[in-house]
Amino acid sequence: GLLLEASGGGHLHEATLAARLLEGMCQHELANAAGLAAALSAYEEEKDSPLQCGCVLAGEVVEPYSDLATALQAVESDANAALGHALCVGLTRPALLPVAAQIAARAEAALEPLEPRLLDGGD
Repeated sequence: GLLLEASGGGHLHEATLAARLLEGMCQHELANAAGLAAALSAYEEEKDSPLQCGCVLAGEVVEPYSDLATALQAVESDANAALGHALCVGLTRPALLPVAAQIAARAEAALEPLEPRLLDGGD
């Protein structure tokens, strides 16, 4: 609840989706990568689906949580994307900065250094 308020919104539907994404991130950290994948999949399905109650999801409220979850999932497979997602969240949602900074640091550590020939424009 407090994180949603600090993120600029707060409605039961957004809180539920954000909580699922945070739970998926916790499961990932406990070596259950399937939990994070399931949370992201559920978010993707629900964000564009009409709600039975007639409410409309505020994507700008839940999206930072989705970006954090996506960053965490991508750290090992696509460190550049993970770093981008984490930096975006850190810059746009100060309440999420501590978590975003941790994920960004992990992504940065996973980046592969460029080969010297690529840095000087050589073939």
